[in-house]
Amino acid sequence: FELILTIIIIAISLYCYVVYGIETKRKVLRPRAATWLIWAILGTCVSYLQLKHGAGLGAVVTIVAAGANYILAAMAWHYGRKNVHPIDVVSCLAAVGVLVLWMTASDSVTTVFATMTYLFGFLPTYERAWRKPYDENITPFVTNTLKYALSLLVIGNIVIETALYPAILAIFNATFLIMVLVRRKLYKIPKKPIAKKRMKRYS
Repeated sequence: FELILTIIIIAISLYCYVVYGIETKRKVLRPRAATWLIWAILGTCVSYLQLKHGAGLGAVVTIVAAGANYILAAMAWHYGRKNVHPIDVVSCLAAVGVLVLWMTASDSVTTVFATMTYLFGFLPTYERAWRKPYDENITPFVTNTLKYALSLLVIGNIVIETALYPAILAIFNATFLIMVLVRRKLYKIPKKPIAKKRMKRYS
């Protein structure tokens, strides 16, 4: 059961990243390179801690995410937004802080700080999606919610170091998804009133 579930998690993850990568290359999406790089660094750190504390197959989702995030960070730099947001700078410093904690502090403290840094690095995406809900592809957030939630079922040892990161990411992605869907429902899109006036003028 755990092996089958892990294969499903990997399939969901790869589908998510392939779709996002294709849309980034087509410039349908304009992601921030710094955000993806931060997530890659955090994923590398957390996946190591998960393996160290007996997560077993539950660490696979974080390992796949970390590897894919490095690739997407490079693609985002080439095809996406090259401007650096102040939050990106702070998040990068926080990511460096996670690496320092990784070498000096306890594993549980490092995991908590890594999770908080992930959420903080997500703020520019959250703010942009709030203003422009139709500019964000919801597929990655659906798949992220599913894969991190399912990964909790295959974690071999449920402790802070193994379960906190995927649990918070599942909750946060689900919350983000709900926010975008609600904003889309409330967001008013102009239905080309100027074009209609011109049609009446020349009819």
